[in-house]
Amino acid sequence: MRSVMFGIIVIFLKILIFLVLVMMITNHITYGSNTSRIMSDKHMLIKTHMSDLSTKHVTNISRKAVVHHFKHKPPFNWIPIEYEFVQHYPDIRIIAESREWLHWIVTNYNELPDYVIFLHGHPKSWHVKNTKRFKESIASATPKEVLMLGTPMEDVRGSEVPRWAHFNPHYPGWNGYIERSGLDWVNGELFNMTFLEAWKKWDWSDHKCCSEMVVSKSALLQIPLQTYKNIETHINQTPGEPWGWIMERTWQNMFSHF
Repeated sequence: MRSVMFGIIVIFLKILIFLVLVMMITNHITYGSNTSRIMSDKHMLIKTHMSDLSTKHVTNISRKAVVHHFKHKPPFNWIPIEYEFVQHYPDIRIIAESREWLHWIVTNYNELPDYVIFLHGHPKSWHVKNTKRFKESIASATPKEVLMLGTPMEDVRGSEVPRWAHFNPHYPGWNGYIERSGLDWVNGELFNMTFLEAWKKWDWSDHKCCSEMVVSKSALLQIPLQTYKNIETHINQTPGEPWGWIMERTWQNMFSHF
C-alpha cells in the first residue's frame, strides 16, 4: 500500500513539474513577443516623432515679402506669401527702395522672420526672365545667406549695358562715375575697403542685377544693427547720391561676404 502511494506521488510531481515547465516556456515566448512588439512600437514612435518634427520644421518656416517701388503701389495680389508695402520716406527715384529696405531692417531687426524677400512689386520685369521660377523662389527658396532673383550682369541688355559697363572699375570712365563715391563709402562701412578693392577680392561673375532677393534671417543678423543704421543715416545725409543703384551693387556682397 505504501509503495502504491509513493508511486502516485511521484507521478503527480512529474505532472506538476511538466506543467510548470510548459507555463514557463509559454510565458517566455509571450514575453519575448511582447518585448519585440514594444521595442518595435517604440521605434515606430521615435520615427514618427522625428518625421513630424522634420515636417514641422519645413512647414513652419516663416517668410515675408517687403515691397517698395517708386512707381508700383499695392495691392500686389500676385505675391504668393504675406507681404508688407513699406513707405517711410518720400519717393526719390535715385534712392528708390534702398533706404526703405534699410529702414525696415532697422525697425524689425529683433523680430525678423526666417526669410525676408525684398521685392519691387511687379511680377514681370526686364530683369527677371523666368517669372515662374521667380514666384517659386519667393514662395519656397531657403538660401543659407542670400538668393538674388534678378538677371546676371552679363545677360543685361538694352539701356542697362552702359550702366553695367561703368560698374566695372576698369571702364575708362570709372574715375568720374557718379556712383563711385557712394560705392567706396558703403564698402568702407561694410568691409573696410574701397569698391575697387572689393572688385578685385571677390568673383563678380555671378553678380545679379536689380536688388530683388531672398535673404535668410541669419544673413541679416550677421550684420550689426548699428551698421544698418549708419548706412541709412548716410543716405539721409547724401540724398543726391544715386543710392538705389549703389545698393544694387552692394546687397549681394553685403549678405554673402560680411
